[in-house]
Amino acid sequence: MACILHGHVRATTDIDILIEQTRKNARAVLDALGTVGYGFAQEWSPDQILAKPVTIIGDDPAVDIFTVAWSVKYAGRSGSPSPWTSRAFPSRS
Repeated sequence: MACILHGHVRATTDIDILIEQTRKNARAVLDALGTVGYGFAQEWSPDQILAKPVTIIGDDPAVDIFTVAWSVKYAGRSGSPSPWTSRAFPSRS
């Protein structure tokens, strides 16, 4: 998405999520995935997610959960987090 917003099309078939490296947040992401057809995400523990820079869950589409994206950690990202909605991931607000 970031590439497209900057005028460079880089279409992939996966979903990339950069998360803050906390157990609470890792659990929240796994729980959210479980509500949108990735029930097997519950087989992962937050500690397993936090132990690696990227964890791939599923395959159609694959969801890549990043704790680090290259040299960028969640705390060093640009901007501040904001809620968003999509048909695939409805807002829970």
